[in-house]
Amino acid sequence: MCCAKIKARRAVEIERICDAHAVVGGTFSMITATVRHDRSMSLEEVRSAVAGSWRKVQRLKSWVDLREKIVGQVVAPEVTVGENGWHPHLHILLFVAAGVSSDALDSLLPEFVGDWLRLVNEALGKSPSVERGVHLLHFGADSAAAASGYLSKVAKELTGGEMKSGRDPFALLDDVAQGDEI
Repeated sequence: MCCAKIKARRAVEIERICDAHAVVGGTFSMITATVRHDRSMSLEEVRSAVAGSWRKVQRLKSWVDLREKIVGQVVAPEVTVGENGWHPHLHILLFVAAGVSSDALDSLLPEFVGDWLRLVNEALGKSPSVERGVHLLHFGADSAAAASGYLSKVAKELTGGEMKSGRDPFALLDDVAQGDEI
C-alpha cells in the first residue's frame, strides 16, 4: 500500500516537472534501453547486465554528448516477465533543453546505441538488434497536448510498474508455488 502511494506521488511530481519544463520551451524524449534475454537467464544475470551497462555507458563520450543537450533525466528500471523469461529494461525520460532539435538528438543516437550494444554484449555474451536495443521517442513543443497526455502515461509507467498487465511479484510467488518454473 505504501509503495503504491509513493509511486502515485512520484507520478504527480514528474507531471509537474514536465509542465514546468514545457513552460520554459523545453521538450522531451524517452529512451528505452534493453538487452537480449531468454528463459535460460536468471533475473539477477539480466538485471545486472542492464544496470552495469547503464552505469558504464554514462561514462562514455556518446552519453556525455547526449547529456549536453538535456537539462535532466528520470531513469526508471522496469522488470517484466514473459515467454522469453525475465526482461529488465530502462526507461529514460530526457528533459531536452529549449532550442535543441530532435534531429540533434537523433544524430547522436547511433554512437550511443553502438556503445550500449557493445556493453550488453560484454555483459551477457549477446546483444539485441539495433532496432530492439535502444528506442528513442520524441515529444515536440508543437504537440504539447499530445505530449502532455503521453507524458502523464509515461509518469505512471516510470513510477508504477506494478500497474502493468502481467504478473506482479505476489502472483509470481503463487505461480511458483503451483509449479511454474519462472
